[in-house]
Amino acid sequence: MDNRLIDLIMNLRICYDKSIEIQLFKELLKIKFLCPISIDDQQNLTINSVVDSNDLSFLPLYIKETDIKGKDRELEYLEISIENATDLLIRLKNFSGVSINPRTTNFNIRLDDLKNIIEAFSEDSVEIISEISNEPISEKLEEFDDIFNKFKVIDRVFLLKIRKATETNFHWLFVIDCLDFNLIIAQFSSEISSLFPKNEIIDFLPLKTHFSYDVTRDVLPIYKRCL
Repeated sequence: MDNRLIDLIMNLRICYDKSIEIQLFKELLKIKFLCPISIDDQQNLTINSVVDSNDLSFLPLYIKETDIKGKDRELEYLEISIENATDLLIRLKNFSGVSINPRTTNFNIRLDDLKNIIEAFSEDSVEIISEISNEPISEKLEEFDDIFNKFKVIDRVFLLKIRKATETNFHWLFVIDCLDFNLIIAQFSSEISSLFPKNEIIDFLPLKTHFSYDVTRDVLPIYKRCL
């Protein structure tokens, strides 16, 4: 995994490619880096910095011990994720970003870019497609309604295509606003799944979860029970 990150950095430098960049960002979030520190006799901790050609200070992060060069080899080090390193930068306020293997690879990432990477590619981030009118399954909305109407406890149903940062393909998600979700889900999921191709992945969630509220916040339901 460590060599993979270096390979991706080198490939990106040779020729920019969006797919390589995405792979690189995802790889960043998987690795525990080594951050050199010094501790004095009073147990005060100091985090060293490296300075670029524009006199900006960066937090040095090494991928493995053998990458540590120069005076940093004499120091102790913290094992740290890119998320924790970003939190550290925000708290310390005197660093502009991180430098991966600063004395060899020297790959610098600014703080604002780190925040964007974490937001876009952390495991809990989700890409959402809420407009399904162009999807083949939209032709079956009337059949969906027939199924929804069977379940008197259902008030609303949302249908999305989602893909988590750790996933390659999109899959379907039904979010159901109803009473007694656990009582209906077995029959409901069976009937709904029968309308999809067998290779489709379909998830079902009640609306009463933080995740469900977040992904449906700006989405119109495909079904709303008439009073």
